[in-house]
Amino acid sequence: MQNKLYFCTNTKMSKGLTESLSYLKDLQTLLSDLPQKDIELAVMLPFTALYPARQICLKSNILLGAQNVCQETDFSFTGEISAPMLKELNLDCVMIGHSERRRKAGETDSMINQKVLFALSENLTVFLGISETASEKQYMISDEVLRIQLKRSLYGIRAEQVPLLRILYEPAWAIGKDSSCIPPDYVGKKHNTIRSCLCELFGSDTGSSIPVIYGGSVSPSNACRLIDQPNVDGLGIGRSAWDAFTFNCLIRNVQEHVNQSTSKGDKPYAENFK
Repeated sequence: MQNKLYFCTNTKMSKGLTESLSYLKDLQTLLSDLPQKDIELAVMLPFTALYPARQICLKSNILLGAQNVCQETDFSFTGEISAPMLKELNLDCVMIGHSERRRKAGETDSMINQKVLFALSENLTVFLGISETASEKQYMISDEVLRIQLKRSLYGIRAEQVPLLRILYEPAWAIGKDSSCIPPDYVGKKHNTIRSCLCELFGSDTGSSIPVIYGGSVSPSNACRLIDQPNVDGLGIGRSAWDAFTFNCLIRNVQEHVNQSTSKGDKPYAENFK
């Protein structure tokens, strides 16, 4: 059972250095009153903004992360950034296996597994992206695809490294779509599949402890309906999070919604994690 809500955003190439730092400062100010025990917030910025951004995050509860990492540690890989280099920046986390990198950069489960292992060896929290395409959804093989990605990408993970794992389910067919087209019950079913697979891999207690986050056209209009679904422990937000004020409102609305649901007893938040 999780005892907090998980939020993350990946700003992709939407912000340069100046915009990234301004955005981070605004988020820090807007969310400074939220206790860390209730909410975990991770922001993945471009490599060019990470060093100065680290100085801002030292004074906040925001986890700072990179959007990618190299699967190699050999110095002869031009243009790449290794896990030790990220750790040298004192980063908290890294995103690995985003659907865009799987589809457009040709990253395989084997490559992603190496990235995960190297990142965990540096004690970086890993946001592992898994997803299915529209075609895989059409052929009704989404569950098989997600299970294979999990088993291959998490191969060789030691039990003591599991607390550093976050699973980010971002179906490729849902990214950039109208938020009204995302069926919350479909999300709930896939998260149940993911939870079941994690319990198979790590045992029931450990598998149930890994946060599973949904991302894919999350917006202020559907965030509460998504967080209500079984085994949805948090939300990965794209464009709706790239404005600090909007992101702050979304986080607070979801938190208030969860607190009200729990107090009413209609649907205790703890049921999401059984």
